[in-house]
Amino acid sequence: MGYFTSKKLNYSYIDSPYDMLYLCDPKTENININCAISEILGFSSGYIFPFVGFIGVVSNIYICYIFLFRYPKRTRQTILLSYLALADLLNILAFGWLWIFPAKGLPYMTNGNIYFFIINQSSVYCTVFRTLYFFTSTVTFAIFLLVCLDRCFAIYFPFRSLRITNKMTFLTCSIVFLFCLPLTVLYTGFIRTIYQHPYFFCTIGNKDKSLNLFLNLYRVLIVHSGVLFTVGIIISNLALILKLVLLSKTNLLLIKTKSNNIQREIRSTITILILSLIFLSGSLPNTCLFFIMKSLQNDSTINQNYLQFLYSLTDAFYQLLIWIESFSFLVYVIRMKNFRALILSNSTKNLSITSTIKNKITFQLSNVK
Repeated sequence: MGYFTSKKLNYSYIDSPYDMLYLCDPKTENININCAISEILGFSSGYIFPFVGFIGVVSNIYICYIFLFRYPKRTRQTILLSYLALADLLNILAFGWLWIFPAKGLPYMTNGNIYFFIINQSSVYCTVFRTLYFFTSTVTFAIFLLVCLDRCFAIYFPFRSLRITNKMTFLTCSIVFLFCLPLTVLYTGFIRTIYQHPYFFCTIGNKDKSLNLFLNLYRVLIVHSGVLFTVGIIISNLALILKLVLLSKTNLLLIKTKSNNIQREIRSTITILILSLIFLSGSLPNTCLFFIMKSLQNDSTINQNYLQFLYSLTDAFYQLLIWIESFSFLVYVIRMKNFRALILSNSTKNLSITSTIKNKITFQLSNVK
């Protein structure tokens, strides 16, 4: 048995510092597809995520600032997108900076010598982190669904949608945010804490098999993978595409109309469709894989290597989702003229300030001489 394999087997917890290492232990015959995926995950978590995570935090804070305080005219869509950026920011912080990097990246970079598992520090840390992690995942899916539903309402009922004020939009987004918390607590309320010296370990489950089945279904359908939210996003996007196709086949082709309002609605709809397709490219595979993994994990006839393969793929696609959340601002830069103008004006202003400071320093140095 190889060094990392024995270390993994002797480790008392499901997640270990050797998860990204033992599958490629050169002293064993574990050189397989799981090894390749663990290498990719380890390298991505340790060497790439810090840059992606930093960009994600900064860009989503900037998106909130632009849409809420700098945008020429605040609309329902800018309010919704600012809440989406806030949800993405929380998800990057919870899953990325509190889990991916310290629990996956650092062990890979240091050969299993340096790591930090927040869930093993205390029962309070474990409960709070799992609640935060599931909450941010749930609220991200919920807000994205709300963005898509708002677009559907705007394009199917354009005159009725004008009655929805910005205040109502703020209130709706806040209610969704708050409502996701009890949805999450309903699941994390079943956390069981186990102490195994020198660390704590917490798991979600119960001795009652029927309750465990309910919890697994609840996790798959609502929290974490959010199957119901994903289905809702897909249906709403299909409805948007159908409406655009129907309009294009009539004499009311909106793109050619002289109405600026209708043109703006079409551009906004296409922007949301692009954003949705990019989001689903990461979330949909993750949702499907997690659903399959949860369905098979209690089947004793399933090979554990196969389950490990599914687990690693799920992690890979969730990391892809983090990448998407970090670079979503590029869609706004490309598709939204006002957003692009504000970015360019701020960049020009910063360059001007830098040039002024440089000139002042040069002038002061010349006077000293």
